[in-house]
Amino acid sequence: MLTNAQYLDANDSMFAGPDETVIECRTTKIVTIRKDQTCMCCFHEPLHIIKAGKKAVRDKAIADGKWGSCYVCLPCLERWWNHCEKYGDCCNEGQK
Repeated sequence: MLTNAQYLDANDSMFAGPDETVIECRTTKIVTIRKDQTCMCCFHEPLHIIKAGKKAVRDKAIADGKWGSCYVCLPCLERWWNHCEKYGDCCNEGQK
């Protein structure tokens, strides 16, 4: 199990990289899902559902002028963190 800071770092690194999307007013936090949400993990195929009552990291922002949010479940973030720890250059914490 990761710390809250590690989950947030893993989420940031998962979506880092070259992109032309303009992001404004971004907030990222760990939340308890109130209704089923699609997990937007780029490391897990196919996409799956995060059930209500489970914890996930939620990104909420204005992207290209429109409000939106996306969710990534904690198990996917743990797998991503472990991948980054093994192969490097993914997570800030893994580089220390």
